[in-house]
Amino acid sequence: MILLNKFFRWYRGHKVNFLMIVFATIIGVLLIKAYIKNERETTNSNDVKEYNLYNESTIKSTKSAITYEDVESGILETANRVIDKFITLLNENNYVEAYNLLSKDCKSELYPSIDDFKINYYDEIFKTYKSYTMQNWLKNTYKIEYRESLLDTAGVKEESFIRDYITVVRENNEYKLNINNFIGVNIINKKVENQGLEIEIVSKSIYMNYEIYKISVKNNLSQKIKLCNLQELASIYILDNNNIRYYACLNELTEAEIQIPSKVKTKFNIKFMNTYTDGKSIQKIVFQNILLQGEQKNNIKVICDII
Repeated sequence: MILLNKFFRWYRGHKVNFLMIVFATIIGVLLIKAYIKNERETTNSNDVKEYNLYNESTIKSTKSAITYEDVESGILETANRVIDKFITLLNENNYVEAYNLLSKDCKSELYPSIDDFKINYYDEIFKTYKSYTMQNWLKNTYKIEYRESLLDTAGVKEESFIRDYITVVRENNEYKLNINNFIGVNIINKKVENQGLEIEIVSKSIYMNYEIYKISVKNNLSQKIKLCNLQELASIYILDNNNIRYYACLNELTEAEIQIPSKVKTKFNIKFMNTYTDGKSIQKIVFQNILLQGEQKNNIKVICDII
């Protein structure tokens, strides 16, 4: 009680000074709180910028790089979501779940097992964290450019990148991916019979810069045949809707593969250099000069319609 009385006596004599001290204290507390809040916001902002910088996926354009047509926002968002999930899983070293995002055709064509995928895609590209850019190329195919993050290059930007083309496909009501420049498979099942030969074009596997046709040939003749002369470039070619020829990669075939004995049916693949683009449709496969054993002057030309 005595102390309280002393305080009031002191207060009456120093009222103005006391109020000034209280006011200054309140202002000081408010300024400190504002400073702390501002520092936190700045720190959080910087954290976000750093996160975006090292994890950024950039969509370069909403237009197709080939047709220059706008891509529907919903389609672009869906593609970005599934591609981003795939790359995020690989950056997190979860290549098993990333493998499950591949289509059945992609697995069959390129990666029959998880180990194949790990060795030939994950280990090749994702030894370090990768940021990426994404650009619609044509239809549901997107050009992806993988780059090193600044964290892995000590903050120095590098111009080098790894390019891939990834195609988004719908499979059993789920979105799946065809990667490593693989676009997809077209089933053809077109057959032609000519002078004792049965040639069936089963399907074609489309890649960004070439196509591989799965073909079966049955030789009903009494003599062995040879599908072509491997030294003649124009022996086998595909023909598009503008009558432009694309020749087979004969250097990837062997003499044993192209020689078919009498009454034998064989299967093989033929690769043609043909860039994936818009407005082009392959109409035919032409076997220009099928050689008959012992009858070099009586060769056979077979044209297979594939549409």
